[in-house]
Amino acid sequence: VVSTQSTGAKGQLLNTMFVMCGLSTLLQIFFGTRLPIIQSGSYVYFAVAAGIMSKYPCQKEYHVIDESGNNVTQTWDPNWHKRMAELQGNLMVASVLQMILGAFGLVGLLLKIIGPITITVLISLIGLCLAGVAAGSASQNWGISFLMVGLVTLFSEYLKNVPVPLPYMTYTRGSGAKYKVAWVKLFSTLSIIISLVIVWSLCAILTATDTFDKDDPARVKNLKKSIDEATWFYFPYPGQFGTPIVTVGGFVGMVAGVIGGVVESIGDYFACAKLAGAPPPPKYVLNRGILMEGVGCFLTGLCGPGVGVTSYSENIGAIALTKVGSRTVILCSSILMLVIGLIGKLGVFFASMPEPIIGGMYLVMFGIIAAVGISNLQFCGSNFFQKRVYHRVVIVHRASRADVGRKDPC
Repeated sequence: VVSTQSTGAKGQLLNTMFVMCGLSTLLQIFFGTRLPIIQSGSYVYFAVAAGIMSKYPCQKEYHVIDESGNNVTQTWDPNWHKRMAELQGNLMVASVLQMILGAFGLVGLLLKIIGPITITVLISLIGLCLAGVAAGSASQNWGISFLMVGLVTLFSEYLKNVPVPLPYMTYTRGSGAKYKVAWVKLFSTLSIIISLVIVWSLCAILTATDTFDKDDPARVKNLKKSIDEATWFYFPYPGQFGTPIVTVGGFVGMVAGVIGGVVESIGDYFACAKLAGAPPPPKYVLNRGILMEGVGCFLTGLCGPGVGVTSYSENIGAIALTKVGSRTVILCSSILMLVIGLIGKLGVFFASMPEPIIGGMYLVMFGIIAAVGISNLQFCGSNFFQKRVYHRVVIVHRASRADVGRKDPC
C-alpha cells in the first residue's frame, strides 16, 4: 500500500492496527472463545491485499508539489489512501459472511470433518507456509537474525530456570521500610522481549558508528526525525483514509481470505487450548470465536488497516516459549495495544524496527507452530498418518509453495 520509505504512513497504519487488535482481543476474551489468544492481522489477508493492489503498480519515484510550491520527487505514493479505501470496503462486506458463519452455528459443522489428523495438517501448514515470510525478512541480514534466534533459544531453553535478583521495598507502620530481594525467573517469561531489546540496541549502536552499510536493512534509519514529525496522540476513526470502495474482484478475494482465516483460527483455537492446558474447545465456543472475529474484521475494515484480524498464530508460539497461558495477561496485552495505538510517536517508533530482527523472531515462532501441529499426531493411531496419502501430499505441496502470494507489488 505504501513504500517502506514512508515511516510516517507506516506509523499511522500501525497505530490503527494496534487499536483494532486491542478491541478485537477484548471482544474475543469476553464474548468469544475466552482463550488466551491475541487477535491480529493475518498473512492470509496479505496475499489477498497484494492481489488487489496489483492493479495499482507502484513507481520508483512520484512527482509532487510541496508546501512551498516546488516540484519534488519522493519514493512513496501520496495518494495511497485510495488503495486503502478499496481494501476497507471489500473487507467490510466479506466480514459479514464470517459473522453469519459464527452466528448461525455453521462453523460447528466443520468439526464433523475436522479431527486430530486435520488439525495436525492445518497447524503444521500455518508454520510451514509462514516460514517463507520469516526467511524473506531474516535474509536481509542473517547475522542479526541469527543473533535474535540464538538469544531467544539461550534465554528460553538454557537459562529459563536461572533466577534473577530483583530488589523491592516493603513498608509497615511499625517496622518502617525494608528492602528485600526477590529471585524471579525472568528468562522463562521475558525471553523474547529481553532478546529484542538487546538486538535492537545493538543495531542502533552499529548504525550510530556507521558499522552497517548505508543500505543495510538492519540500520535504524531516520528514527529521531520520524518521531519528531509524528504527533503525540493519534485517534483512528471510521473512514479516516476515505470512503470505502467495494469491487467484485476485491470482494471475491476477501471472501477467500475470510474462509482461510476461519480455517486458520479453528486450528489456532485447538493449539492454544492444548498449550494453555485447557480442554479442546466445543462447537459453541468455535462459533462464538468466529462470530467475534467477524465483528473484529468489520471494525478493522471500517477504520482502515486494510487486513482482517484472526487468531494470532505467533501468540501460540509465544505461549510455548514463555509458558504463560493466562487470560489476565492477554487482557493486559489488549489494553497495552490500545494505549500504544493511541500514541502516535510510539507507532512510528515500532514501525522503525529493522526487518532482520522481525525475521529472527519469526524463525523461532513459526517453527514452534509447526511443531505444535505435528504433536497432535499423538491423538491418532500409530499408522493412521501413513494411510492418509492425501494429507502427506498436501503438506509437501503447500510447504513447497510457502512463499506464493506474499510478494509485495511495491
